[in-house]
Amino acid sequence: MGDTTNVVVGHPIMQHMHRLGDEKRSVVILRPADYDEWLHTKKIEAAQAMLQLYAADAMVADSAPM
Repeated sequence: MGDTTNVVVGHPIMQHMHRLGDEKRSVVILRPADYDEWLHTKKIEAAQAMLQLYAADAMVADSAPM
């Protein structure tokens, strides 16, 4: 998982991770197939192409007490 953030607007899961009124941001989740390219690419465009929000239907969310 990368530690880069993307602005979250309308993402069904990640938009709920901040208080109302706070700017919505999300970590960038890399697929295992992208790890090597992310770590070793010399092409800025290739790295930027991976800076996408992870598809909500590929995520699992559950509430937990704080």
